[in-house]
Amino acid sequence: MIKRVQNLLGHYLIHGFRVRPEPNGDLDLEAMVAVFGSKGLRVVKISWGQGHFRELWRSGLWNMSDWIWDARWLEGNIALALGHNSVVLYDPVVGCILQEVPCTDRCTLSSACLIGYAWKELTIV
Repeated sequence: MIKRVQNLLGHYLIHGFRVRPEPNGDLDLEAMVAVFGSKGLRVVKISWGQGHFRELWRSGLWNMSDWIWDARWLEGNIALALGHNSVVLYDPVVGCILQEVPCTDRCTLSSACLIGYAWKELTIV
């Protein structure tokens, strides 16, 4: 048996995975997953079934300006809580930052949690 190891984030360590919620709630056969760690982010589409797990697609490895503490899917885009108090809205298809907002509270240095389902209502704790 050959074991294949995939290196998703290059030299970055993986800190988290976030599965994109599907509008119909169907995650039985495939899913889009955001993989993040250190300053790296990659999106992977995977499928499974009948004892097989397959990677269908993978984005490029995107490098952010600061460490990624949390990620949250928002209507096809990804919100990222970055170190040093900023949140970015990232387009995973094009691979670019759509918006960046600095937080007024200066305490987000080593951890964060994003709460909400829309960019305008997003809260960082």
